[in-house]
Amino acid sequence: MRRTTSGVYTFLEASGILEHGTPEGIQQARRQYWNAIKNANKKDKRKREHAFTVSFTDAELGIIAQSARWHNMSRTKFIKQAALAYVQKKYLVPDSGTLKQIQVLLAQNYAALQTAYQEDALPYTIGIRLLQKMGDLERAVLAQLTNPKAILSDY
Repeated sequence: MRRTTSGVYTFLEASGILEHGTPEGIQQARRQYWNAIKNANKKDKRKREHAFTVSFTDAELGIIAQSARWHNMSRTKFIKQAALAYVQKKYLVPDSGTLKQIQVLLAQNYAALQTAYQEDALPYTIGIRLLQKMGDLERAVLAQLTNPKAILSDY
């Protein structure tokens, strides 16, 4: 049998089952070990995190499920993200993948303008103004997509 320093091996060795147990007994002890580890991890998670149970009618669940699909999230993740976005007065980005694509396209446009400017394909003053405008556009678009103006004032 291969000797390792894993927790399960140490547990099995300390229990003496490796020396005197049957293969079935070893398997059962191994399952007991992993169940104890899982239970300890669950207990630790319950200490660090809090869970809530929320009930929805069929109509409400339909709305949640449709919105979660639109945001490319699971229903649970959507509920959590939507609640946090609401209380923090932040925007819940519909699709982070699309947002990243927009960010890449804006950066590519800026880089193309910068290359044209550096290769003297654009006059100096026009090149500088275009780069400034493109940078302003990139910041404004990303700011509106990720954090639009708040509708409500602080409460």
